Amino acid sequence: MFSITKSIHHNGEKGSLREAFLVNLIQIFLPFNYGIGSGIVIDRSGKQSVQADIIIYDKRAMPPLLESSGRGVYLIDSVVRVIEVKSTISKRSLDQFSEMIQCFDPDNPQGLKLASYGKFLGGAGYYPVCAMFGFKTDYRGFADECANNPVIERSQSLICIDGVGLWTHRQDYSAKINLPYDGRFITFEDDTYGLRMFIGLLFDQIDATAQSRTYRPIDWLL
Repeated sequence: MFSITKSIHHNGEKGSLREAFLVNLIQIFLPFNYGIGSGIVIDRSGKQSVQADIIIYDKRAMPPLLESSGRGVYLIDSVVRVIEVKSTISKRSLDQFSEMIQCFDPDNPQGLKLASYGKFLGGAGYYPVCAMFGFKTDYRGFADECANNPVIERSQSLICIDGVGLWTHRQDYSAKINLPYDGRFITFEDDTYGLRMFIGLLFDQIDATAQSRTYRPIDWLL
């Protein structure tokens, strides 16, 4: 499917098929209690996220507010992952991705907020992890831009570009290992390994994210 999309000339159709490629791949590993959609995320006060290509939500918690053919409006209390899919990642793509990260940053006063108390100290809970997957890039300064972007640099987000590399959260390496960007940008000799690691990290601790929250519909209804 990935090879077929390369030869399609219509950009809109190519983009849709590439989203479908990633959705199909995600569904192979997605536990049955999680659902996949596309659209926007809102909080109790009515704040809205930027549009998200792929939204992974916990079906055991709050259901989508609206949903039709996989597109809809999802409540932040059930959303665990949001993913952007780009045919080509550019500096503009990274700037747009920064806007998505800020929507789900609990320290951002303008960002979306969980309605119910979480299970951590002070009622905190894990917020959705943001990720982006790109099929290619013409942007040679990709890793430098990630390192110099204050939003991306301080986040736990994932960015994978097929055949280029993976930007991830800070890894715990031995002090004797000196890797560029504190080990946050990883390149691979095997073109498929980066994608496999991206999917693995995307689902790592997904249950911990969901279980860090409480299920209280009354917080939305009153």
